Amino acid sequence: MSSIPIRGQANGSAGNAFATAQQRGTRRLDFTRDYFTALYADAIARGLDADVLVAQWDLETGSGTSGYWVNDGNPAGLAAFDDGSNWGLSFSPEKAARAHVTHMARYLGLTNVPADWIATDARWDAVDEAGYVGSVTTTADLGNGRWATDAQYADKLYDRYVAYWGEPTRKKEKTPVSITFGKVPHPAYQNRPIWKTEGVGMNNLGKRTVKGVSWHRILGSLWGTDGFFRDPSVAALTDYGVGVLDQDGSEHDGEILRWNDPLGFQSGWASGTYSEFAYGDGAAFVQKYGIDAINRDRASIEISGFQDTALSAKAKQAVAAITAYWADQAGVPWDKFPIVPQDGFSFVVWHEEFGPDFGQKKCPFDVVKTATPEMIEMTQAILKQYQTADHVEPQTPDVAVYATPITYDWLAPEEAAKGLNRTIEETTIYYLPQTYTATRKTPRLRQEGSTEIIGPPIEEGATFKADYVFRFANTTYILTPFGTRVKAAHVLPKIQISARGTISIRRAVDAAPEIARRPKMEGSTIQPHQ
Repeated sequence: MSSIPIRGQANGSAGNAFATAQQRGTRRLDFTRDYFTALYADAIARGLDADVLVAQWDLETGSGTSGYWVNDGNPAGLAAFDDGSNWGLSFSPEKAARAHVTHMARYLGLTNVPADWIATDARWDAVDEAGYVGSVTTTADLGNGRWATDAQYADKLYDRYVAYWGEPTRKKEKTPVSITFGKVPHPAYQNRPIWKTEGVGMNNLGKRTVKGVSWHRILGSLWGTDGFFRDPSVAALTDYGVGVLDQDGSEHDGEILRWNDPLGFQSGWASGTYSEFAYGDGAAFVQKYGIDAINRDRASIEISGFQDTALSAKAKQAVAAITAYWADQAGVPWDKFPIVPQDGFSFVVWHEEFGPDFGQKKCPFDVVKTATPEMIEMTQAILKQYQTADHVEPQTPDVAVYATPITYDWLAPEEAAKGLNRTIEETTIYYLPQTYTATRKTPRLRQEGSTEIIGPPIEEGATFKADYVFRFANTTYILTPFGTRVKAAHVLPKIQISARGTISIRRAVDAAPEIARRPKMEGSTIQPHQ
């Protein structure tokens, strides 16, 4: 008879379990996903292997298609009998997971089950009355009239396990690996601090810490959100923003802006509010640390784009890099991530898991949710790279805090659309809207003639839009809406401004130049920011 230990650490994850369940035709998808999320957190907290419980769920519910599951949310025939009768129980995803874990813990004879958990299990006392407390250690013990009367129950359960996780022979004792914390670098970012008034977008709840990260979707663009948050009347503020190719273009794909210090004193209004619709790891986090900790003790990451905007590889890597840095700072080992060992629940939480707006806000929406298992794996790979003993620290740290760009109000699209030339001190800034293609890797300069940069270089072949050009010290520059100064010699079309202010444009290197029309100079002189 095939046998798998029920106690121990899972090798799988809620995300992987859900992906397999979808392939096997499970119904009630959102409910199933939330059940798996809660199941892994609760099983880890009680020392059970959630992978085994997933296999049991699949067997008991017909891969999530049975009436008990679809109608009642019953995950494992709890208080249901062979003759088809049952106690009429109906479960939420969280209660289904907790009742499943609790009932199994009773068979195992565990004594670390809280009273409020016991209340979810309608048949807790029945295990004791039947004399089965402590009678189970492996899946082979669940038949013989204990959990099930089916003589082939253990073998069927084994087959379901293999369908999800492969042969359990891979669950060998692992050779201990030395783990060193504190070496994971923070990814490069632009520091764009935003200060809010108490009670309008933030509260001072004391010194912040990072016990987890919350993933969000912007529902807009990266730099549009940068401007939106800067409005003093906007009652919102998150810590990070990450650019996405399809929303922000190649110049800002994977770009990270930091608007608020996760270790400062501004607890931005990011991941709340909290309501009775909270579930999974969000609810577990609040149960342990309280409501104030939602914004105070979690780093919030906004991912650019709308509900259905695709996530680019660079964006996923940026989210994973931020997450890995803070998980390492919190002492989460790579082989346990995303679970925080001292908490028993995930370091990563979706915004909606806190039940904001009474369950109406489904942030970060399906694209990010679907990509979550992949980004979890990417984060785990970063943690492993830096935490394991055989990692050699690179001589050049992979960390860069970029200079703050110098921007002007007239760079905004609605102002640029007026078609006016501008001035910065004695320099004329000509209105000349173009779409450019970088012909080589080129730096994004903070200021003409300076070595300061405001972000990673623009890659060869990347395209970007800009509305202005200017000449400084015999060199022509492109001025983007984000304050980036790019040398015109590094892009196509070729723009050249003569000492007399004549602008010529070459659409290709060997093409004859065309003379640009220059709008009339209007408007006031704009002084540079200090």
